[in-house]
Amino acid sequence: VQFLTMLVGAGGNAGNQASVRVIRSLAVGTLNRHTMDQFLRQEAKMALCLSALIGTTGFIRAALFRTPPGETIAITTSV
Repeated sequence: VQFLTMLVGAGGNAGNQASVRVIRSLAVGTLNRHTMDQFLRQEAKMALCLSALIGTTGFIRAALFRTPPGETIAITTSV
């Protein structure tokens, strides 16, 4: 329960930022059929980096609070 705010906050923030980038790119005209693959690759790289960072942070936090190993793994993989 103590990690729920971290998980919900990270998911909501990441989803909001991604949708804003897509909408802005469509409005400005920088996202089209020719640039879509590059845009998606960039978003996938950013998602992997963020998930690694937040997962590592969640693991360290769970370990510091002496959370049971099963819960620590669940928290880390859920991010």
